Amino acid sequence: MEKNYKGRTSWNKGIKWSEEIKRKISKAHKGKKLSEETKKKIGFAIKNSEAHKLAMLSEESRKKKSVSKLGNKNGMWKGEKAGYCAIHIWITKRFPKTKKCQNCKKVPPYDLANISGEYKRDLSDWKWLCRRCHMKEDGRMEKFIEKGLVNCKKYRDFLANDKAMGVIVN
Repeated sequence: MEKNYKGRTSWNKGIKWSEEIKRKISKAHKGKKLSEETKKKIGFAIKNSEAHKLAMLSEESRKKKSVSKLGNKNGMWKGEKAGYCAIHIWITKRFPKTKKCQNCKKVPPYDLANISGEYKRDLSDWKWLCRRCHMKEDGRMEKFIEKGLVNCKKYRDFLANDKAMGVIVN
């Protein structure tokens, strides 16, 4: 493009072409060969693009570049102001899932449970629990029993048995 046209909007920018016009343009370009000069210009533009520069980096350099933008070095980092889901994702990536629930040690865990209820980025403030233990820890099981949403006698006996065995950590 000539220098005096740089920065100007093209006359056909934003025009919606009909399917018939698209077919005619496509047919007109079929079989055309690019000149060597045009091929060099295209190659030069590709070689100087950011995507090409990144692709040409070694694996080690790419990892270093990636690590340099982690955590509080990232412009989008919110720290302790991050939301519920963001903190859960952050903890999930750094706190490996256990084979068994960390309370009952019987069934595989399903939930990542926060112990203090403060949702901090502190790995010692989290546990992998099965759904039943998570509901007991949060006090949701008792609320379900009070509201009559579960078989009260069965779960009262169950909770009493767990309390007697020291399984509940409230």
